[in-house]
Amino acid sequence: MCAMSEEIQGYRFLNGLYYWRHGHTWAKVEGERVRIGLDSLGVDMAGDVILVRFKGIGGAVEQGKPACTIESAKWAGPVESPISGEIIEVNQGVRRSPRVMRKDPYGEGWLSLVSPSRFEADASNLVTDGSALECFRSEVGQWIEKKKG
Repeated sequence: MCAMSEEIQGYRFLNGLYYWRHGHTWAKVEGERVRIGLDSLGVDMAGDVILVRFKGIGGAVEQGKPACTIESAKWAGPVESPISGEIIEVNQGVRRSPRVMRKDPYGEGWLSLVSPSRFEADASNLVTDGSALECFRSEVGQWIEKKKG
């Protein structure tokens, strides 16, 4: 990806993406489609991911609802979609080796490619650039405090 990144206490943040802060997921507009994934903080919170179960191609996703489920040694649960639409591709590399999410959550660790159904409406619920960075900094601080205590 060619967006500028910033490191905040060991967690990578990419400018130019849309973030669903409730579920630590991101969305990158690529023409008529949108690539989605879990941000670096969300990946760390999930732990060492060992399994990803994707919704099937052609399946519908809704903003804030599961796009897939992940299992780690310490947690199993849904990954919330930042946008609504139809899944047109899933990342087979992540399916084969989920640990790629930890190594490159914004690149090779993406999850699904979606044909958006109402991106403009969904975008109003997402944060981007400066406001996203501010939220990310705050959430990283809270997570680090939680890990200490």
